[in-house]
Amino acid sequence: MGEQIVVGIDGSASAVHATRWAAREAARRNAVLRLVHIRHWPLLLPAEDMYAEELTAKGREWLATARAAAQAVAPDVYVVTDLGSGHPARELVEETEHAALVVVGSRGLGGFRSLLLGSVANVLATHAHCPVVVLRARTPEAPPPSDGPVVVGVDGGGTGTEAVEFAAAAAAAREVPLVVVHAWTYEGLLTAGRVPAGIDWDEIAAARRRSFDEELAALRERFTGIEVRGSLVRGRPVDGILEQAEHAQLVVVGAHGRRRLVPGAVGATAHAVLHHATCPVAVVGERRKP
Repeated sequence: MGEQIVVGIDGSASAVHATRWAAREAARRNAVLRLVHIRHWPLLLPAEDMYAEELTAKGREWLATARAAAQAVAPDVYVVTDLGSGHPARELVEETEHAALVVVGSRGLGGFRSLLLGSVANVLATHAHCPVVVLRARTPEAPPPSDGPVVVGVDGGGTGTEAVEFAAAAAAAREVPLVVVHAWTYEGLLTAGRVPAGIDWDEIAAARRRSFDEELAALRERFTGIEVRGSLVRGRPVDGILEQAEHAQLVVVGAHGRRRLVPGAVGATAHAVLHHATCPVAVVGERRKP
């Protein structure tokens, strides 16, 4: 079996939207679409209990609904379903060991309405071994946008990151522009809060612009098949990315920033974008070394 795109199915409207999005992505990649529902048994519930039978029946129903949704938008995609059991987040993290991409809704069926992001999406973004797409939209019940550019945030650490490569491939497959966002602050250039005497702030801003223009030029040379646009923002990275996300169909962020402190923890920018973006968000970590 070839490349697989896995979708977490839980009966929510967000999961159905995730299925449709993933089916279209599988068609672009000529990949297999694998729909997975994980039954989570309540504590001490015996497997032969009537409630357990109901959970199994409901899981099969949700998988059938998701399969129909996938086939309606991508009839040529090969779809398989898997009804498993265990802890949903833990089992889906294991799926990322072998998948090319895992897609989930922003909030599951049992989520509190006050929560902006479900627990499974949070865990996947933190611990996944492959790129993860969380289906954000204006509301959990709404479909995600299907037009607009692909947006990626960069931190000035170079143009060869996995997030940039993923974003460029997504833009090329959709035949839309790639918008590259880089944010910086004067405060980030200071040491221990002290302002050096005679510092030329205008020259610092001009130098940032020159450096960003060079980065964009390198990206345009590398990805010749797409239009590469730039957005240089003085302020917090998350603000610049979310502003561009308002008109995008996909936002791509790295799993960890350059200031990663806690192993396994998703970066602050990725965390904020996941909670507040109004379009799908792809979280892409660096590939593990063999």
